[in-house]
Amino acid sequence: LLQAACRGHSDGHRAGHDVTVLTCWDADRLDLGRVGIRPLPERLCTAAAREPVVLEWAYRRSLA
Repeated sequence: LLQAACRGHSDGHRAGHDVTVLTCWDADRLDLGRVGIRPLPERLCTAAAREPVVLEWAYRRSLA
């Protein structure tokens, strides 16, 4: 699964993969605040990651 997550990481895929792979991609995208980018919900893979409260929490955490 880690190989699949690494292979597809930069391709922008959001569906058709194991939920573990999708969660890995979301974890990375939710940490984009570290480089000055606010994650967009439409670019996230899982419903949990798209929750506004999760997005805000993750963005603030990534700035610390």
